[in-house]
Amino acid sequence: MGAGDVQDVLDSLADDLDRSLTLDGPEGDLLAHSIRGDDSDRARVSSILRRSVAPDVHAWQLRHVDLTIGTLQRVPANASLELSARRCLVVRAQDRCVALVWLLDDGTPLTDADLDAVRRASGDLARLLTGRERRSARLRVVATADDRPPAVVATEDELRRAVAAAPAGTAVGVSDPGEPGRAAGAALVRQAELAARISADDPSVPSPAHWSALGIYRRLDSDPAHPDPLAALDASPSGPMLLETLEAYLDLAGDVRATAARLRLHRSSLYYRLERLAAVLTMDLGDGRVRLELHLAVKQRRWDRVSR
Repeated sequence: MGAGDVQDVLDSLADDLDRSLTLDGPEGDLLAHSIRGDDSDRARVSSILRRSVAPDVHAWQLRHVDLTIGTLQRVPANASLELSARRCLVVRAQDRCVALVWLLDDGTPLTDADLDAVRRASGDLARLLTGRERRSARLRVVATADDRPPAVVATEDELRRAVAAAPAGTAVGVSDPGEPGRAAGAALVRQAELAARISADDPSVPSPAHWSALGIYRRLDSDPAHPDPLAALDASPSGPMLLETLEAYLDLAGDVRATAARLRLHRSSLYYRLERLAAVLTMDLGDGRVRLELHLAVKQRRWDRVSR
């Protein structure tokens, strides 16, 4: 079956029930939707436009849904979230939740024929989503700092279970996603093991430690895939000015008064530039490890220019 089959099943169920439906992943990502009439609320419209459910709406819905039960369940309305009452069908496969089907609850009971259609659709979606997940999965490795054998996971649910299985107080490391294969597998194991060890050794690195979030430690490891943290500045029209500001600020250990004096700026102008830097880089300039990574990246660029 093709990639459109999940949408086909949802459309067919929407036709049978004569109701609009949305299909979400367990993490709140929108997988598909099927509109029938005007039975929508602002929360649903927002999720369709964003392609994901807002975190507060997702939390409210899951507070009222048991993911271990594959039957229709009711979620009450929440006026502050602009969310109407709705029913949820938990789609389960291999003893876990793979998706959630949502329909607004207008109080009209479902007929036996409607419930039969729901059951058929649940089975079809479980089969299709599980198959698609297997075909598209990229593997990650989860390791612990106590040298237990690492675990290989393919889904977010498997990742959560592997992390939860670690003994209390034991640091956990998670590799980047990667394709199966001997060489790639060895690299992923190394990433996970190093992430676990640095989390155990450095209190500023929380567990589970994801290799992708290790910042300066990836640079120290000479990771060729380490992205340039300054790349976003290159794409910004104000990039050169912001880069000059960043270097002065880091050279002077974050001293705002000294930085403003060096750049001949009023402090309010400097604060504006620092806010712009944080926004363009999407990084927290108050984080010591972030500052270290950025400072090294700035000096690396200078070194690269003079060492060619």
